[in-house]
Amino acid sequence: RVPNAEEAERLLEWERSRALCASWYWIHDRLEPSLLRRLQEDGHEIALHGTALERKDAQLAHLRAAVGADVVSGESLHGGGGDFWLGHPSVAAAAAAGLRYTEGVPSVMDFPYRFPLLTADGEVGAESLLCLTHNHSVDDGVSRKRRHVRDAGVLAARRAAGHY
Repeated sequence: RVPNAEEAERLLEWERSRALCASWYWIHDRLEPSLLRRLQEDGHEIALHGTALERKDAQLAHLRAAVGADVVSGESLHGGGGDFWLGHPSVAAAAAAGLRYTEGVPSVMDFPYRFPLLTADGEVGAESLLCLTHNHSVDDGVSRKRRHVRDAGVLAARRAAGHY
């Protein structure tokens, strides 16, 4: 979901007060131009929140047209009624689109890795882009009744429990 103006301002102020920059993933048909400009001005990363493998090129083109072709370097591919394709087809499509990272297979590992690849000559190699898993967010979910950002105590507790 796109945060409303008040939520976005609170989150951006919290990040600024801690000298943080974040990756903001955008679904191609839910772009908020004024927030996108603000995020770029503050130094945040703008990335694609893809919803369907077969529409990746069109979704990526739409986002890049809004923020600049050289700005978008990564994606998360899941949800939104899409095809939920994770694995080598989505990794290969991200590499072909010129991205530097994509969402990998969540159950593989909880840190960046390169997806294994069998080359034409039978050698085992790795894709050029990084795979990231979909991890916990500072957003408390999509519930319309509980729209708030988690406090730092929740994040610290998750870190202490080994989630990150």
